[in-house]
Amino acid sequence: MAKRTPYKKPTNAHIIKAFEFNMGLKGKVADELKVTRTTLDSWINNDPELQLAINDTNLKNVELSEENLFKRINGFTKVTKTTVTRADGKKEVTEKETYYPPSSTDIQFHLSRKGRHHGYSQTLDIEHKLVEEFSAEQLELKIAEVAKRLEIDYKPNNE
Repeated sequence: MAKRTPYKKPTNAHIIKAFEFNMGLKGKVADELKVTRTTLDSWINNDPELQLAINDTNLKNVELSEENLFKRINGFTKVTKTTVTRADGKKEVTEKETYYPPSSTDIQFHLSRKGRHHGYSQTLDIEHKLVEEFSAEQLELKIAEVAKRLEIDYKPNNE
């Protein structure tokens, strides 16, 4: 049986650079480093320096996503430059501006995430608080008391 040669772990700088290049996607980072994702996770979990650097990279990616989301929320103009060589050999650069209007879908997405406390949500958030705990007998008495005040005919279950 052939002896396995131990794999030498890359430097933290190399691993961090791979994370930045692959935008924090662990599968791609593992492929680039030619290791399994499990090995990569082990390196990260056992190295606080790597953990901090990777968290920083992930935060930068979230901020980049937010920046692009806000562009789409506000609408933006994209300028495309094209270089054409004319018949006489001179190069001519043309610019074309394309306006992308605000995206209502992106606005709704943003409000459903960040505007929840202002009532923008696609789900109903119900907060349940138990004020007092009652025994079955105490509950029956409270129900009877409320029924009496509301002038409702109420007969407890145990009668």
